[in-house]
Parts: sequence; structure tokens; C-alpha cells
Amino acid sequence: MSGALLGAIAGLAALDAFNPATIVAVTLILLVAPSRPGLTALVTILGAATTVFVAGAALFLGASTAAGAVGGIVLALRYVAFGAGGAAVVIAGIRRFRTRPRKPIELPAWFTPWTAFPFGVLLTAATAYPAWCS
Repeated sequence: MSGALLGAIAGLAALDAFNPATIVAVTLILLVAPSRPGLTALVTILGAATTVFVAGAALFLGASTAAGAVGGIVLALRYVAFGAGGAAVVIAGIRRFRTRPRKPIELPAWFTPWTAFPFGVLLTAATAYPAWCS
């Protein structure tokens, strides 16, 4: 793998780290983080970019091997993921009809710059997984 290819993957990872889900999460972090919101948001973006970089490099290096080995598994996982997502959206939609008092949005106490990186990794992996599988 050449340096130019690694640079291209890193550049694409940095661009993809600014997907809509990450932008919304970073906006919320900047608005409601109790301490060091800028650093916490930056580390979240770094986690998102790292996820895309690692996935891109892994896809490049193992694409031909993985294509034959995981074809059926990926299709089954896609059905399970979209089925569970659809059920969750339906349940959430039904629950929205109930009236209840609303609390202001707050980040949990454990959300710090140290936990922002794994949060960025999980956020990007969860939102980009369907695109990587197609």
C-alpha cells in the first residue's frame, strides 16, 4: 500500500467523518457538554474519521478475499439490521403519541473527551454500516 493511497483513504475518512449523524452529534455536544465541549467534539470527529479510515483500509486490503467469504452472511445481517431498525422506528412512532413531560437535553456524566473517541467510532460505524455493505 503506497503512501499516496494511504493519504487518499485518510482524506476520504476525514470528509466522511462529517456525515449528517456526526454533524448532529457534534452540534449537540457543543451546545450541552458541561466541560470542554470543543475538545469533546473534536475527539468525537477523530473517532469517526478513524472508523472510516480503518474500514476503508480493511476493505481495500481484503476485498477480494472477503467478497467470497461473507456474501451470504452480509445479506442475512442486512435483513436483521433493517428489520430491527424498522421495528424500532414503528415502536418509537407509536410511543410518540403519548403525552409526557419533556426534560431538557443533557449529556450523561460519563461523556467526556476520553469517551468521545469511542462514541465517534460507534456513531460512524452504526450510521455508515449499510453503505459499506452495498
